Amino acid sequence: MSPGTLRVALCDDHRLVIEGVRGLLAGFPDVECVGTAQDGAQLLYLLEHIQADVILLDLDMPVMDGSETLRRIKAKHQGLKVIMLTMNDGAAVVQQAMDLGADGYLLKTCGKEGAPARHARGACRTKAFHRNAHGFTL
Repeated sequence: MSPGTLRVALCDDHRLVIEGVRGLLAGFPDVECVGTAQDGAQLLYLLEHIQADVILLDLDMPVMDGSETLRRIKAKHQGLKVIMLTMNDGAAVVQQAMDLGADGYLLKTCGKEGAPARHARGACRTKAFHRNAHGFTL
């Protein structure tokens, strides 16, 4: 890993989503996937053993959902940026994520045009939500 590389961890209960997003991120030389988890409990354990700059976190998962995972991450890892990765674009759900401290909100309907990497980089710079074609972004 070179200096300036953005370290991203992925958490989603669907293996296809993890592998797809990991593949998208691999196309960016300054982004590295440093770990994956399939639920919030696995992610919290993983965070004790890796260094990440940004988490892409699914909202709806078994064992521990994204909201509870986000709450725990923000309590224990204050500097870690978290982008919610979900199909749910309901205003109440987005507001709840913002209230819990999410640094971004990315819809799974976005494509390969760099949205996950762009959102991850943006989360490290600022915190603001703007709606666009891919979700609520920084």
